[in-house]
Amino acid sequence: MAVGRKTGGRQKGTRNKRPRELIERIEASGLVPLEYMLSVMRDETAPPERRDEMAKAAAPFVHPRLTATKVQGDKDSPLFDLSALTDSELALLRRTILKATTVGEGG
Repeated sequence: MAVGRKTGGRQKGTRNKRPRELIERIEASGLVPLEYMLSVMRDETAPPERRDEMAKAAAPFVHPRLTATKVQGDKDSPLFDLSALTDSELALLRRTILKATTVGEGG
């Protein structure tokens, strides 16, 4: 077995045969669930509560949630190389950082 790399089998991202066939059958039927939810949401004759529910259900497929990413370096791998800065530039940077306020984990 090769260490650290894939040497055979199904290509990454390729669907299993069964889910692929299911998706093909759904698409061949004419209306996939997302299209149905969007059509109900756009139907002005449907009750507003139902349209709202369809909008909530369809939203994750159309507008995925963004996740917060914390960017940080460590002692062995800093984010910035400050070795090219002069002493006065480093002093200015230090004063600026000390003036800044910390943002809490909640945002």
